[in-house]
Amino acid sequence: GKCQTYEGGLGGVPYSEAHGGYAFCGLAALQLINRTDVLDMEAMRGWLVRRQTGYEGGFAGRTNKLVDGCYSFWQGGAMAI
Repeated sequence: GKCQTYEGGLGGVPYSEAHGGYAFCGLAALQLINRTDVLDMEAMRGWLVRRQTGYEGGFAGRTNKLVDGCYSFWQGGAMAI
């Protein structure tokens, strides 16, 4: 998809930064219409698991950002899809 970034996540618009909320919502929407084939799912999975930090164990919503509890929902939910 055009909103999938070079990192593998999804941004809100083409060529923007990947974000946990957009990744979940975009992936869920594509799953509902059976079109996850437009994404590089290996890159998406890689981006999702790289958002989990080693020290805190939680998830950050974007690269090089701090952990936030809400992203456990967004990233965890996306991984379940």
